[in-house]
Amino acid sequence: MSGSIVWITGAGRAGFAYDEREWVLLFHVLGPVEIRTPDGVVLDARARKPITVLTALLSQVNAWTPVDRLIAATWPEQATPASAEANLKTYIWQLRRILP
Repeated sequence: MSGSIVWITGAGRAGFAYDEREWVLLFHVLGPVEIRTPDGVVLDARARKPITVLTALLSQVNAWTPVDRLIAATWPEQATPASAEANLKTYIWQLRRILP
């Protein structure tokens, strides 16, 4: 694995396993976030807050990430909005629409 790439392959529906020979998505997370499919298509991932949530999740691959940690990553230098948990659900819904 490279420092800027996370290789993820499906290991059934139960979880994910690393495998550098086959991959489903390629995440470039150093510099502008970029998500590529194996056939080279770059997914449209420009919305700032959903991408912030995605990078927080990618920093803890294969680990449960508490909502509090996602909130802290999404609103690091400002007051957390009262709707933070609802907003996170929306951002995750948006990510699910982008990711295959």
